[in-house]
Amino acid sequence: SPFVVFDDADFERALDAALFMIFSNNGERCTAGSRILVQKSIYPRFVERFAERAACIRVGDPMDEQTLIGPMISPQHLAKVRSYIELGPKEGATLLTGGLDAPELPAAFAMGNFVRPTVFADVPTDSELWREEIFGPVVCLRAFDDEAEALRLANDSPFGLAAAVMSRDLERAER
Repeated sequence: SPFVVFDDADFERALDAALFMIFSNNGERCTAGSRILVQKSIYPRFVERFAERAACIRVGDPMDEQTLIGPMISPQHLAKVRSYIELGPKEGATLLTGGLDAPELPAAFAMGNFVRPTVFADVPTDSELWREEIFGPVVCLRAFDDEAEALRLANDSPFGLAAAVMSRDLERAER
């Protein structure tokens, strides 16, 4: 699901919302904002702040109130999510944080189906990483120039589940 951030959006609110949209429920939902499109003028700053915040997300015991990312639903699903993480750099995406290394966890959770929040930037739009639904805490960020390009990129998907637009211009957002 695309999450579009225009340069007139409330930056901190857009950042909070984007993080929530992908990482809540471990990203294991069809409405997860897994493709974040950010207007070029704020893209470098947004990417930097997004990756910094994602790197601080706590992974671990789902019963602990401080945990945001718990285990994937099954070993098979963990393998699928990890296969996309492995594929990202091969397809030309830039890994900013997360990746294949297991998160540091207490011994009781060491054998669990855990993956760190993973952020890729400058993801090619023809890559599997960009085009597939991963259903995990993996996100793709990409810059756009203008409203027309944002719309084209957001709609260039076989899936049509959900979308979000962050802008102070309500007419633009509604378009």
